[in-house]
Amino acid sequence: MKKKKGKVTKKKKKFFIIAGCYLAVFLITSIVTLSTLAWFNSSTHASNVLYMGGPVYIHFGDDEQKKTSGSEQLVVNMPTSWTKLYPGMNIEFEARAIIEGASWEKEVPVDKTVTIVTTGAILRARVMMTITDPSGSVIYPNSSDGSADNPNIVNVARDIYNWIWPQLKEKAINDDSEVGKWVFDGDQHTFPEDNYYYYVMKGQTVGSAGKHVLQEVGGVATNVSVGFLNKAVVTLPGVPLTNDHSDCRIKFTVVFHALQAFLPYTEDEIGETYLNDDSGREVDRDDVGMPKPLTIENSRDYFAEAFTPIYPDKPEVV
Repeated sequence: MKKKKGKVTKKKKKFFIIAGCYLAVFLITSIVTLSTLAWFNSSTHASNVLYMGGPVYIHFGDDEQKKTSGSEQLVVNMPTSWTKLYPGMNIEFEARAIIEGASWEKEVPVDKTVTIVTTGAILRARVMMTITDPSGSVIYPNSSDGSADNPNIVNVARDIYNWIWPQLKEKAINDDSEVGKWVFDGDQHTFPEDNYYYYVMKGQTVGSAGKHVLQEVGGVATNVSVGFLNKAVVTLPGVPLTNDHSDCRIKFTVVFHALQAFLPYTEDEIGETYLNDDSGREVDRDDVGMPKPLTIENSRDYFAEAFTPIYPDKPEVV
């Protein structure tokens, strides 16, 4: 029995030695292999810095391009020495949009500089009037609300509006002295003065105002001036003004809006008709962030989103 036991022990010992050798070989092989693979290596790197575009700056200017932005700063000329409006009198406006230009150097890494200029813009304008009667009540020509004390007040405001508005509109859309021209977009609201004028390229023949392509302005180092109602003359009629119209106060307000000349597709428009060609295909995810054509109808929502409506003393229609 003792002899057998000794043999068993010997066999076991032999087995463990062999197993240990195999394990050692495996570990050594693995270590050598891993060490060898470490030499087959590669690395690469790329970076880029993108800069936001320059700002869009605009201010209201007179005929001499002096800054006149602000309440009670609209330049309105009347005959010399006259300070109040009378039947038959001429009024001359000076209204220019001055798109400010500027350029500056910005330091960037690796001892370099980039030149940044203000961003090119698209423009729209609006003319508004409010009439205050002798009692101090403010009348809005685009309102059908009457006055409990004097229902004729609204009719007086409407009279003045109907005499002056067509002249303002005619002067704005027929001014041919600029690179572009102003088009009245009357497709949005019931009352004319709730709508906007847009600055578009000349020479376009389109079926509706919304199809006009907008004129891009600015985006350079110097100021660009665009006349709207500049040197425009309107006349108060002599008839049928009556004593009901005396002592009324007419407030003229002209507003310019400037928006970056880039209108991107958004995710909300996925599935709608693609506007950049005549294929009729639908906007897909790859189109999001790509530019739309700079037309009036494409710009309406962007202008409405960017600007809080301004109307003297009254909430506006957007």
